[in-house]
Amino acid sequence: MFKSIGAILAPWFLIAVVLQSCNAVQPERVSPPPDAKYARQGVKTAGLLGTVPTTCAEDIAVYLGYVYVADGPAGISVVNAKDPAKPAVIRTISTTFAYRLYIHENYLYLCDGPAGIRVYSLAKPSEPALTYFCPTTWASGIAFNNGYMYLGDYYDGVKIFLLSDPAQPVLLAANIPSRARDVYIDGTTLAVADSAFGLVTYILNAPTQALWTYIDSSRFANFEDVVMYNGYSIIARNDESSSIAVFRTLDPMHVELADELHPTRFISGITRFGKVLFAACGEEGVLAFDLTDMTDIRLLWVVNTAGFAQRAKTSGNILYIADMSGLCIYDITGMGGDWS
Repeated sequence: MFKSIGAILAPWFLIAVVLQSCNAVQPERVSPPPDAKYARQGVKTAGLLGTVPTTCAEDIAVYLGYVYVADGPAGISVVNAKDPAKPAVIRTISTTFAYRLYIHENYLYLCDGPAGIRVYSLAKPSEPALTYFCPTTWASGIAFNNGYMYLGDYYDGVKIFLLSDPAQPVLLAANIPSRARDVYIDGTTLAVADSAFGLVTYILNAPTQALWTYIDSSRFANFEDVVMYNGYSIIARNDESSSIAVFRTLDPMHVELADELHPTRFISGITRFGKVLFAACGEEGVLAFDLTDMTDIRLLWVVNTAGFAQRAKTSGNILYIADMSGLCIYDITGMGGDWS
């Protein structure tokens, strides 16, 4: 009985924690000193174009001049950003707790926290139309691969959906056990950010058949996002020892830690576009890292935001940041790095 009560209460405890972070001063943390090669001296800062106030911006998605903001308890904000200097909210969509957003084909996929996953048609980008809803434990991350969708459902592992019709995913019986905060797929390797144990890897022998190969159980911590690039997996840790850990995962049967960076006190989320890693680092803003040499990741430039950077995404030479208290839009033309 106690286990079932805990499973019911746990998602709402997560919401309470996130809501408190939206309204409270962030606590001091004792992280290792930032690595010397990430010193800010001489680092270029991008130019701010426009902003839109939000309640608790967690993530963004960009499509045909529109920005969709996952605004926590305030739902999804639809922003007309065709002129990045004059963004304007044109519509809000009520949800439970808008947490993560993804674009697949011409559909918007929302991880709606404890409610589940929602899919919206973007046939008319200014008016997303709900086509699908599936209740889950705590929807927190999505990866798409060869007609399938892999959903990180936190307490309930990774759920697998068939996407023969992107508007109507079909939940399959298969489930991959893990406390999945985020998921990413490269080829046949599935990388999971387990919220407590860090990187977990699987080989997908078939879309619904996952063979566990590795778990980084060397430290118990708070892990956020995972991305993959060129035979490596990169995972963000966000606690008293915040870090970006780089693992060699080209051979998922022989995973090893390649490097671990401590650039800032906070690392709320990471995203990858091309050869650039964007680390949203809370009060430190967004740091862009060059991934050309995965054995020597270097800081390219920094965006100092006014709020608490949660997530960053690009479209062309424009950088969009979910900055908790606002959507911030920056021009990164000529800043360096290949994010195409």
